[in-house]
Amino acid sequence: MRGSLLDRLWIGLIPLAMACSSSTEIRVSGGGTLDAQPDSIMVPVADAGVADASPSPRNPSEMGEYAVENRSLLVPVEDGAATIGVELFLSEGADDLPLVIFTVGPLVNIDAYRGLATYLASHGFAVGFPVYECTVWGCPVVASAATSAAVAAALVDGASLEAIGRRISSVGYVGHFAGASIAITAASLSREGKPVLALLPYDISVTEAVDFDAEYPDLRERIPHVASAGLLSWRGNEADCFTAELASRRLGISVRELPRHVHWEWRLEGTAWVDVLSEPAACVICEERCLSPSPQYDEVQRSVKTLMAAFFAQALLGEDMEPWLNPEDPNLLNSFGWISEGG
Repeated sequence: MRGSLLDRLWIGLIPLAMACSSSTEIRVSGGGTLDAQPDSIMVPVADAGVADASPSPRNPSEMGEYAVENRSLLVPVEDGAATIGVELFLSEGADDLPLVIFTVGPLVNIDAYRGLATYLASHGFAVGFPVYECTVWGCPVVASAATSAAVAAALVDGASLEAIGRRISSVGYVGHFAGASIAITAASLSREGKPVLALLPYDISVTEAVDFDAEYPDLRERIPHVASAGLLSWRGNEADCFTAELASRRLGISVRELPRHVHWEWRLEGTAWVDVLSEPAACVICEERCLSPSPQYDEVQRSVKTLMAAFFAQALLGEDMEPWLNPEDPNLLNSFGWISEGG
């Protein structure tokens, strides 16, 4: 059973093995070793500007006003019987933070998403990357989701005050490709469900494998158990060797049935899987494959960051982000539905 699954995962994901990157926006001193003492570095956010005495309305299409601090630390779970590594991006000067857990998939290094995490943290969020076992030879979705949920629960339950000096006010999840499978599953685990943003999700359960075990749930069955969902997809226009179109199309039906949802479907020809990464140039052997940024990379990046900041501002803070979540854009097919009071 596992052999059939992993063979197909390897065929599908081998072009993505190179999608690991480093960011020049913010770095953890000492290389970010998670088994060391918590380490941090504060970096002023580029292009953020100076905050006014009276805060202006949030503009999710621009960098936020907070400087960003990056820490790597160990979070105690299971009543202190175990610890889980987590890399955190924190808004400086904010005492109460909504937390967004960012889950990654096989062979996609956390560095690939540092720019996205920095952008979201500049808007007053904490962004955490849990460390779990997820490789092309085995990426158990349910176990990774449970690890991610344990990190979130530990930070909400008080570990945040001791470990990072902030209170966590609410929790949401975001993931890209196979990491989106983990994010959706994690968001569905709590009794009340959590908000989740899926960026080009890859649903392992709908590939043509013979057998699947309980570690790989059908995401269409998980979506009804989340609090709200955002989905970024595109149809028939990927330049990648591997396409997530089928999974996105099937999952989109479930997302659009939620009373609180937003679904963006790109119609720009040639957009690529790697366009979601904030540092695609660090993908060292992408040029040997067919994974490279598309001519629309800058536009896709701006849209991903806008969608991410607007979605979580509405889902976790209850702010009205409809102008950004439901834009009039000829390059997008939109489906937007949200109760009036927001998230």
